[in-house]
Amino acid sequence: MVWQIWVSAIVKLAITQHYLITLSVQAHYHLLNMELRQVIDECRMLSFHPQRRGAFMTRCCSLADQVENMAMFQSQLQSIVNHLEKVCGIEGLILYGGYYLLSIATAYMIYSIFKNGHESLQLTFMSMIISFFLCFLFYMDIILDLINIFNLLDDHDTMIRQLEERTLFAHTLDVRLEQSVSCFWHNHE
Repeated sequence: MVWQIWVSAIVKLAITQHYLITLSVQAHYHLLNMELRQVIDECRMLSFHPQRRGAFMTRCCSLADQVENMAMFQSQLQSIVNHLEKVCGIEGLILYGGYYLLSIATAYMIYSIFKNGHESLQLTFMSMIISFFLCFLFYMDIILDLINIFNLLDDHDTMIRQLEERTLFAHTLDVRLEQSVSCFWHNHE
């Protein structure tokens, strides 16, 4: 019985760590998308304003530097996600296998309780309530983890859609800025 508690605690710790890492990456993607939106809006604004050579070139170079920094940071975030997939891949398979087994056990327990009553399973009313509450928490953990992963994927798709707006820029922008944005986009095709 004691080893089951320790294994359960270790699995819960691993799930929590995976959730927090994914949440951190998702938050950084969200901030990156906000910064990218500002840069794209400024590029669009620069596309339609009359050019003053010195100030225009300086602003374009500054924006190109920002885009290159964002591309490097996004690459680091993507490597974290890839590393997390490798490290937690087998863990996830085992975990979701456990979720599946728990679902079957819960369905059987509910069926048995409705058919024969909780006394036939030698469960007190309080232990039955605690069991259902723990199952509820377990399923909430699954749902929160999946929502977090889907939000991360949505933020990545938002970034790609924002990068696709590069085609709306005027061709009068600085070549380095256009190349930086295009390179950032091509790395995510």
